Amino acid sequence: MSKSEIILKLSEEPRPKEILLKLELKNIDLPVQYQITRDNNLILSGQLVTNDSIFKDSGLAPSTQYTYQAFISQNGSIVSASNILKANTMDTTSHNYVWTIDTIGSFGSSLFDVFAISENDVWAVGEIDTGVYPPFNAVHWDGQQWELKRIYFYLCPNENSPTSYPIQAIFAFSENSIWFTRGASFVHWDGNEFIHDCSMNSMIDGSIQKMWGKGPQDLYAVGYYGTIIHYNGSNWDKLESGTQLRLTDIWGLSGNDIYAVGADMSSLDNAVLHYDGISWKQLPTDQNRKVAVWGTSPSNMYFAGDGVYHYNDGNYKSIHWPVTFLKIFSDAIRGTAPNNIFVCGSLYMIMHFNGINWHPYEQLIDFSGGRLIALAVINTDVFAVGYGSDQRARIFHGRRIDHWVEP
Repeated sequence: MSKSEIILKLSEEPRPKEILLKLELKNIDLPVQYQITRDNNLILSGQLVTNDSIFKDSGLAPSTQYTYQAFISQNGSIVSASNILKANTMDTTSHNYVWTIDTIGSFGSSLFDVFAISENDVWAVGEIDTGVYPPFNAVHWDGQQWELKRIYFYLCPNENSPTSYPIQAIFAFSENSIWFTRGASFVHWDGNEFIHDCSMNSMIDGSIQKMWGKGPQDLYAVGYYGTIIHYNGSNWDKLESGTQLRLTDIWGLSGNDIYAVGADMSSLDNAVLHYDGISWKQLPTDQNRKVAVWGTSPSNMYFAGDGVYHYNDGNYKSIHWPVTFLKIFSDAIRGTAPNNIFVCGSLYMIMHFNGINWHPYEQLIDFSGGRLIALAVINTDVFAVGYGSDQRARIFHGRRIDHWVEP
């Protein structure tokens, strides 16, 4: 007869205040009674009816080691014990950022998206008017300065009349694999040349708004009228979304775990979509508009729009908005880890989550107008782009002070 086993492991990377445990049973008859201890103190107990179970231990201290063990009991007596698991909660990050604000272009300029390949290799794209023809539609950061760029697109389907149309979105896999879209066609930088691709044009019901990909052979793009298209490295395919709403953002955890969101800005209609590697399905939602999505695991997804919401297993929990800070519409959310997340939006609103609390950068707020509509976060740097009340493009660059060296 096979030996019975109780295996206790981490379900995912610990967060600053919680640890997710996975308990696996092998060759044990169900149902069965269990106990889980933390530092030799009982924290969980009950009955198991499956061989794999996930438990959340919350209310913990950041940057602290905890010791866990699981036990199986019969008639109140322990009959088997698991391995001893030591786990460290994640530390918090600093809210201390220094900010640089750059104005790009003249009247009629705006930036729609931004992507950071590294701290010294950042692209922002949009519509940039400098009074010079043809206009610019991108700007590149090399760690020292922003340089204006022109990316040329062609009219579809004949692919003629090269023009630096405004760029709606950007996504990069590396410095030698960068995708740009004007909404109706794409340009791919392969490290040697910019290659225009018009092949997906007939599949697009409305302008593409955002891109996300797992790799160069697995790229997704979403847009108006529920448009979702997929690139497999050689061909584009149209996917059914099940909605006619404008899809404004997409973020994935893997090729089989992708989220997309969209909303009607004139009503409370909104959609949250999930892709499981086979098809897109609509998830339950509420009357709070959601236009941006980002996360680190299925139990740690965030949505932004009419506020910011933490999503876990069908439940949307509104984050605690700082009481002294005006609640402002959130246009974008991005991060690097559960302890380093940013949101931005109207009036130059930027907030940072360090794993414990959200901190607003009130000194950046401009009540005369302005809007930040896209974010890129990499290591200890954050870039937010949009436009000002003067109709000129803006780039906000934040650097965490505790890692910042004066250039």
